Amino acid sequence: MQKKVISYLYNIFTLKHFTRIKIVLVITPLLFLISCSTKKNTVVNRAYHNLTAHYNGYFNARERVKEGAKTLAASHTDHYDRILDIFKYGTDDKAKAIYPDMDAAIKKSSIVIQRHSMLIDGKERCRWIPDNYLLIGKAQFYKHDFWTALETFQYVASTYKDNPKHYEGLIWLMQTQMQLGKMSDAEYLLDYLKSEKKLPSYYKALFNAVAADFYLKKDNYPKAIEQLKTAVAFTKVRADKIRYTYILAQLYQKTDSNEKAFALYHQVIKMNPDYEMTFNARINRARSFDVNSSDAAKVKNELLKMLKDEKNKEYLDQVYYALSGVAMREKDTTQAFKYLKESVAASTSNTNQKGISYLEMGEISYRKTDFRQAQLYYDSAATNIASDYPDYALIQNKKNNLSRLVKNLNIISRGDSLLALSALPESEQHNRVDGIVNAEDQEAQRLKEEEAAKKAKEQEEQSNQQFSQFQNQPNREGVTGSTTGSSWYFYNPSAISFGFSEFTKKWGNRKLEDNWRRSSKESMAAFGSAEEEEAKARADSLEAAEKAMADSIRQLNSEARKKVYFDNIPKTTAQKDETNAQILEAYYNAGIIYKEALLQPKPAADDLEEMMKRYPDNKYILPAYYNLYRCYLAIPDSNKADYYKNIILTKYEDSEYARIISNPNYFKDAQRKTAIMQVFYENTYRAFLNRQYTDVIERKSAADSLFPGGSLSPKFAYLKALAIGYTKPRPEFETALKAVVTSYPRDSVSILAKAILAKMSNPTASDSLWNAENATLPSSNKPITPSIYSFMPDVSHNVVIIFSAEHPYTNQLKGRLNLFNQRNYGANKLNISNLTIDGNVYVMVRSFPNHTQSSEYIKGLNSDPSIFEGMDKNVFTLFPITEQNFNKFVTDKDISKYLDFYRVNYPQ
Repeated sequence: MQKKVISYLYNIFTLKHFTRIKIVLVITPLLFLISCSTKKNTVVNRAYHNLTAHYNGYFNARERVKEGAKTLAASHTDHYDRILDIFKYGTDDKAKAIYPDMDAAIKKSSIVIQRHSMLIDGKERCRWIPDNYLLIGKAQFYKHDFWTALETFQYVASTYKDNPKHYEGLIWLMQTQMQLGKMSDAEYLLDYLKSEKKLPSYYKALFNAVAADFYLKKDNYPKAIEQLKTAVAFTKVRADKIRYTYILAQLYQKTDSNEKAFALYHQVIKMNPDYEMTFNARINRARSFDVNSSDAAKVKNELLKMLKDEKNKEYLDQVYYALSGVAMREKDTTQAFKYLKESVAASTSNTNQKGISYLEMGEISYRKTDFRQAQLYYDSAATNIASDYPDYALIQNKKNNLSRLVKNLNIISRGDSLLALSALPESEQHNRVDGIVNAEDQEAQRLKEEEAAKKAKEQEEQSNQQFSQFQNQPNREGVTGSTTGSSWYFYNPSAISFGFSEFTKKWGNRKLEDNWRRSSKESMAAFGSAEEEEAKARADSLEAAEKAMADSIRQLNSEARKKVYFDNIPKTTAQKDETNAQILEAYYNAGIIYKEALLQPKPAADDLEEMMKRYPDNKYILPAYYNLYRCYLAIPDSNKADYYKNIILTKYEDSEYARIISNPNYFKDAQRKTAIMQVFYENTYRAFLNRQYTDVIERKSAADSLFPGGSLSPKFAYLKALAIGYTKPRPEFETALKAVVTSYPRDSVSILAKAILAKMSNPTASDSLWNAENATLPSSNKPITPSIYSFMPDVSHNVVIIFSAEHPYTNQLKGRLNLFNQRNYGANKLNISNLTIDGNVYVMVRSFPNHTQSSEYIKGLNSDPSIFEGMDKNVFTLFPITEQNFNKFVTDKDISKYLDFYRVNYPQ
């Protein structure tokens, strides 16, 4: 039968007048009759299943995936104020729009696999099956269902090792791992594929683009450039070539290779992309030109012409920003500052550009060491720049450091003014205060009149503009120039436009949602957004209280303010001593901020030397000498560095500072001792887990001798207290716990000890001991009370970090977590927020797909020494928790109960 069919088919194929379509129409029914089997490896069977698998299913599924991917790319938002994303994969929310396309494609490809897979003798005989599996993975990827896509690509890569699709599966697997933040796994594949000589050339454009994306996420710009250059060379898709070239130009600009950046931006413009990319290419080309080149004048004139072009009206802020860049390259900072002010003034809806312009003004002021001015501009930058801006954490950190510095500088200047006033006769003090208040009143009146004139002018201009536009608008019936039917606001397009612009000016570019007036909507959960929690923290701080007091004073009338100011002048010796103490503290704080936070050794040295000159016998003498020694090493000024070093070595030879200077390996020796102590503690902890409580108590005593004052002393004390709880009467256990609280009030073990004491003091509580350190309940004849928490390992988890509010770690920790997330979890878009409850700070990182991912995150934090560097790591308690469990936890506030539940249900 088969031989006859094959002979018949041969005759058909030899007829020249048969078209391919006709051949298909003839042979398909015949093939169907003889080759439905997927178990027989015959030529006809393979031909049938290859043909139907390709045209019946795969082709249509592939078209749906293409269409969905195109829709997703169109929804992607390009942020030209930063390096563009290499791929346009949109957001989780945007991906929902293509679910129907992707689900349909997955269904079609699944049917193809089910009906046409010919897995015979361990080998797939239908050539389109790997393609269908790969297509399913792509559809899952575009849906942002990355975990499922990961499994599919792993299957393709491991199952079809002799098929070219093996390599495409590996490339997509690498992309998926990057989206999940599994950067180490992605790097392994990257290294493998880079060395793989069999990688087909038609996959090199995709591979090198993915490799460039990997290096971008790691902030390794030189390697990203290398990979992207290859991607540009291999890609055949025009849109990709334009995009890659633009990003390549951005990378060269970022690495100060301005000549190459200029040439590539020029190349992008010649490629004729869309208007937005063309505009931004012109802007960035202007900021990267060579002032000595022949193109300099041409570029500058082009920008000046762009200011006059009506279609650039909404982009004027960016044009002025580009002109400021030109001025900076011409080393004309005065003109650059003027252009930046114009940029800020022109930014009505693009708040991010306004923030970037403020940032540049802050940087110019910072380089001029005008730190007060820099603080103002950094504060404005931080207010306007979006939280997803790449350097947002660094900007916030610098703003905070400058704010701390200026606060201390203000304390010094205010204290000096008050002391100067205190030296005057009382009558002269009154005269000076009168002068200050009168000057304030005059300035307030001037500002009031200026504001009124400005509003009057704006209203007049808006009225004229509205009237002019209104006269030229058709009414609802289409009659030009008539006001009939257009008096109501929403019938007047001009008025609607004006209303929207006024809304945007006042409230910014708000999403249409409930509570749009608020910059940070309240969350129903205990943690709100990061911005809201930061606002709460600021409101609770002393600084906010001082500002509120100052605002209240400004609201007073002239006579009341005169009385307040006069009363603030120190008159007694005690008051003057207090003012001097505040000035001393501010000098030292400012010096440390200059040196450590802002890396400005010269101002730090000036500040500390002025402090030593004014207050020679102060409490900071030794640390001041050491910091001056370090400052002059950094400046460098070896003579002055040696001067302060010799003071420390001769006058304070027994101090730790002297040991640090004398022994270059001091820190290494200390680290080695810490490592030994850590091993000793781990063995003590293991003894506790093995219920060797007597050994635990003895090992605690040994630790006191071996490691006096060691960083793990609180942990040893807590373990001993728990061991006493198992072996001694209840009063001795309570005494041991209270000793932990008293001896280590600022350590996290204090929180755990307090929680157990609170449980023991509750008459209704169980007498059994809740062991918060290893979270296993001791054997007890009484039944264990069911936990209020739910075991849900596969739902979304957050990571919580708890420490005492006495430690000033919040902002610094959040900044470091932001940097850690950008380096390792850039694609996950993790959110960081904080809350203070009952004297403890709760920093939350949300969210992770499941418990495993949140637990891996904590391991990553613990293995990264930069996260807790300079902090006492022992004060922190870290654990994963679901949103539902956290809401219960905030209500219950018993950390030991949750830790107990956690370690019983989530064995490590």
